[in-house]
Amino acid sequence: LGLNEYLRQELSSYAAAKNATRRRQVGNCHFLPNSRFVWTGEGRRACQFVLNHSTLEHDFDALMREHGLGIRYLDMSSHAQKLSSASLAAACKKLVPSDIDADNVRRMQRIYSDDFSRLGFWPWPGG
Repeated sequence: LGLNEYLRQELSSYAAAKNATRRRQVGNCHFLPNSRFVWTGEGRRACQFVLNHSTLEHDFDALMREHGLGIRYLDMSSHAQKLSSASLAAACKKLVPSDIDADNVRRMQRIYSDDFSRLGFWPWPGG
């Protein structure tokens, strides 16, 4: 199963889900929009500190400092590298946005529109 077929199946399942419980079941919650973790169903902001992937190291370190914790992002990433499988890393090429086909981009733009508008993430690189 290739990347685009996998995304097509999962994103279509998410879009077709009739209720929140079904949507949470798609991909073990990995396809839920980030905004669902930040705002309640009533629109109240429940999470005040959002980690942006493009500035993850900085944001993570700032969050740890805010809570008086001595953990830093580099500590976590070096630990994760030790745990990662070399054979898995060798089997995966470095993915770039253009590897995702236009149909899946449109699906993601629809499903994650709240993330793009409410969290300030661009709908797609260069968007």
